Amino acid sequence: MSDFERFHVIADGPRVCEAVVVAYAACGYELVALPLVSVDERVRFVLATIGAWKRPVLADGPLPRGGVRA
Repeated sequence: MSDFERFHVIADGPRVCEAVVVAYAACGYELVALPLVSVDERVRFVLATIGAWKRPVLADGPLPRGGVRA
């Protein structure tokens, strides 16, 4: 599938996704995959996950993985 809004065909999806995951991880972000469940279950998952993180958000952005700035 392709249209004027998309730059990649659907077959490119896994490769593009992996590149994005690698790039975010290289910047110190910890990505969490959403489960493939109902919207209600995803909302509960997100809220529970956010609640479990005790990382402060500072003026210059969230702390990197490990919670310590260099």
